[in-house]
Formats: sequence, C-alpha cells, structure tokens
Amino acid sequence: MGPPATNSCGDLPATFESYEQALRMVRSADFMIAEHQDTDGSSWVRGAEFYSCDGESGYFILTTEQGSYIHRGVPLAVWNGSRARHPSVRTTTNS
Repeated sequence: MGPPATNSCGDLPATFESYEQALRMVRSADFMIAEHQDTDGSSWVRGAEFYSCDGESGYFILTTEQGSYIHRGVPLAVWNGSRARHPSVRTTTNS
C-alpha cells in the first residue's frame, strides 16, 4: 500500500464537468489559503469563500439564497478588499 492520497489544489483540473463538481473539488482540496467570510449581516448572501494555491489568485465562491457561484482566477487583492469592508472573516491558512 502506498502513501495516502493527497488532494492538492495543484491537481485540480483546468475545466470541470459541472458547477457542482467544481464546488465539490475546490472545497475538498488542500490550499495554501482557505478563507470563509461570515455573512450573517446580509439579507441575501449566505457565504463567501476564497481558496488560493499560490497566494496571488484563486477561486472565489459566493453563496446566495439562489445557489453558489464559483469564479476562478480572482486576485487575492480583490478578496482582501472584500474582507476590509466586512471584517468578520474566519480564516484558515494551510502551510
């Protein structure tokens, strides 16, 4: 038996078969930066997440009452700007 399988963000495909697959694979991968924003004060946003492999850009997931929307290639500076306006961010940083 070999070493345990890793779920590195570097192994994510360039394209996904569906939004559901993209959400599932991104949320389960290991990232250098994985942050979740508390959106309890919003009447329609249910969550915001940012995942980055390289600390420069990454995946942004916005969850509303209508569903989750995923964007790739979002600069970290854009995410940080959002956090500055909404400081209640729970942060998990993986090394």
